[in-house]
Amino acid sequence: MRFFQRLVFLLTLSLASAAFAEESEPIVRVRVIYTLPELTLTPLDEYAMKVGGKNEAIPLDADAPLTIKAVGSNVEVRKGDVIVDSKPEIELNPATVDSRVKIKDVPFGIGWWWAGKEDREYEGRIVFRVSPDNKLEGVVTLPIERYLRGVVPSEIGGDSPTEALRSQAIAARSDTWNALKNHGYAGKNYDICADVECQVFSGNTKQTAAATKAIDDTRGLVLLADGKPMSAYYASNCGGCSDLASNAWPTREAAAPYSEARFDADAPLPFDLTKEEDLRKWVTTEPDVYCNPKMRKDIPNWTTKNFRWKVETTAEDLTKLVAKQKDIGRVIAIKAVERGPSGRLKKARFIGENGELEVGPELAIRNIWNPPLRGSGFVVDAEGGTPEKPEKFVLTGSGWGHGVGMCQTGAVIRATNGQDFRTILGHYYKGAEITPVYK
Repeated sequence: MRFFQRLVFLLTLSLASAAFAEESEPIVRVRVIYTLPELTLTPLDEYAMKVGGKNEAIPLDADAPLTIKAVGSNVEVRKGDVIVDSKPEIELNPATVDSRVKIKDVPFGIGWWWAGKEDREYEGRIVFRVSPDNKLEGVVTLPIERYLRGVVPSEIGGDSPTEALRSQAIAARSDTWNALKNHGYAGKNYDICADVECQVFSGNTKQTAAATKAIDDTRGLVLLADGKPMSAYYASNCGGCSDLASNAWPTREAAAPYSEARFDADAPLPFDLTKEEDLRKWVTTEPDVYCNPKMRKDIPNWTTKNFRWKVETTAEDLTKLVAKQKDIGRVIAIKAVERGPSGRLKKARFIGENGELEVGPELAIRNIWNPPLRGSGFVVDAEGGTPEKPEKFVLTGSGWGHGVGMCQTGAVIRATNGQDFRTILGHYYKGAEITPVYK
């Protein structure tokens, strides 16, 4: 009976894969701007702007800056002091697939400690509208394979080993394809955003030949869970152990590859990270796991950070941070209520002199701090003052990110050690099928 069920499943998967492979390459609409009332855009190659709501277009001069501004419900385009156009929607169309524009001071990492601005280059069709909060909404439209050129090097670094780049390309393509099918990241005018809450997309700014080749080498390949599109989640550093999707996002459907936590090693490790004693040993030592950069050599610089970390917060500062959600008086303790298998907190209780606040899931806990914590897999030590009234709290933690799916640091080091992309993805997405869904 089991053999028959397996045969039916494989046949179904094969038919599904064949059906997917008949599809054409998807087009993706990416929101790249949403917090600016005004910006400066410069065509670097041939572009044309639609005018008058018709099919007519006027060519834009290469290297001639334009000011694009939200004015009431209209998008106003100026060249110097001259208004070129002003209407509810401005559309810029490239003359060729390689035509680019540059936008100055594009915000990134919005709401996180690495937030900043940088000049970015984009290709594809670009549409500007005015959002309900009177900011510009800029959406870039381009084929998924061109879109991935702006994601893969932004997410894992363009100088990562080939097999890590291929693994990232397939994971990012899977998450994008799933988003297009299930509208998990979509807004009214876009399919996916360009920052960390979706996937980091920096346009042409960080593209490398190595990353582009890895994308081309894996064209059309995605991960399927039980024959269905899956969100191939990934994070910078799992700290040595991944966690369940249901712990990070209780309202999201948990796909089969996330039904168990995965130690980032070749064999199970003798820890039960739901127990405080084991977790303390875990975060205060250097276990031999793939994502521990101290065990490796010749790896990209970004992978050397965030495996283990410390954060110190005074009781006074933490009291103010907690009070933004609930005034419980001076914070005197932080207690773990529930942990996932990686040791990450699912629920935490902040105890104050005048009450308590229970917080979860893991991102909500991290967001109590400003800037947010790297992860929720931490233990707490109260220091100074008295046991009843400590002066500060010292957090010792592991990993950067939610810890679900592929550990990017682990993928890089596995590739450095000779593993190919199928082996890497097979570890982090156990049971998933690598399948072509378009040609």
